[in-house]
Amino acid sequence: MDMSTNNELAVIPSEEHQTTSVLLASPTVDLCQCWRGKLQDGPYEIYEVVKRTALDGCLRKYKPSLLLLDLAILTRSHVTGISRLGELSPYTKIIALTPFPSEDEGVAALRAGARGYCQQNIDDVLLRKAAESVLQREVWASHRIVSSLFEEFQAAFYRLQRIPRKLTATSLNSLTSREYEVTRLIKRGASNREIAQELQLAERTVKSHMTAIFRKLGVSDRVRLALFMTGQSIA
Repeated sequence: MDMSTNNELAVIPSEEHQTTSVLLASPTVDLCQCWRGKLQDGPYEIYEVVKRTALDGCLRKYKPSLLLLDLAILTRSHVTGISRLGELSPYTKIIALTPFPSEDEGVAALRAGARGYCQQNIDDVLLRKAAESVLQREVWASHRIVSSLFEEFQAAFYRLQRIPRKLTATSLNSLTSREYEVTRLIKRGASNREIAQELQLAERTVKSHMTAIFRKLGVSDRVRLALFMTGQSIA
């Protein structure tokens, strides 16, 4: 066991060679130990963090493939906290865990960027299955939560249909090649940080491009742009 000097982070690799890193984050040491025990036979290199002050730095340093997040470790609202963690490590898949799951909290967690939401004392087999599913870019949550989230997006889409559509082939041609690339990535659901990494730009430059895109195409935000572009022939 390799402990950090301030005892905030424990790095616990199993004996076999690992290819996938997993970060366990909970203010309860026993809960981290429980999750580790359930995952230790899998192909994972496991890290643990028990203090909120260490979580951000750990994400930046290790860029884990998966984060098992006890929502109790967040010091602000769950939605804001999850979004913040996603910005720090965009490619880390997050499974939010809580002692008393609820539909409203689950929908909010997924909306904020989590790829999974479940009870923190989830059974061994189900936890391993949840980890595998989320790592394969699937969503792990109850059918009710997924259905509620789908209905929310569907309602947003229908509202969009009532907005005059100003986006045409002519207006698309008004974009510069770089703005077009940004638009293509927005359609795919990329965050500002992901766009910056993909195009090797500063995030402030991405924001400037987005401002220009919204002005040229007559849309007010990235959600309306992404939803509309879903119906356009843009790769």
